[in-house]
Amino acid sequence: MSDTGRTHLFLAGFMGTGKSTVGRAVAKRLRRTFVDLDVIVEQMRHRLITDIFRDQGEPAFRKFEARALRMVVTSPGMVIAVGGGAPTTSSVRRIMRHCGRTVLLTADWNALWRRVQSTLNTRPLLPAQELANAADFAVCAEPILRSRAAAYHEVADWTLDTSLLGVTDVVDRISAWYTDQINTTQV
Repeated sequence: MSDTGRTHLFLAGFMGTGKSTVGRAVAKRLRRTFVDLDVIVEQMRHRLITDIFRDQGEPAFRKFEARALRMVVTSPGMVIAVGGGAPTTSSVRRIMRHCGRTVLLTADWNALWRRVQSTLNTRPLLPAQELANAADFAVCAEPILRSRAAAYHEVADWTLDTSLLGVTDVVDRISAWYTDQINTTQV
């Protein structure tokens, strides 16, 4: 693992918090490369995440994810959206703490439901056919979120609730926070 001076900006959080959408916009604002770790895993394995989960299981996927992150962080100064469960792997948490700063994105159940309902078939841990509304989603997803909470808070340098914010507001806040972090470190 390369020491990049903690220049990476990691976006972590549960599904639907805005990691990929916000990540692309933050990277553009900061003039950095954006990496969606889930996309990297799919490219490396030549398979969709849902297929990896179905055929090889979550533990195999987490190993592929950690391997992909180790590869990605060798290039300095990127904005990296990690998968929702990535911080549950200890090696991923170590990489995130060593190589960058992490913003934990959160949102309430209604906001999460609005954002994920059209992509339920791509969410390997959710029974898409059983989810009709935010309440169903919360019942199904809450145990997953609860099991990840400690890992999320371990990696988080800052937490931002995106429930009531538009993408531009989130990008403004993250960009300002990250720029301040980098400037403070360089002084």
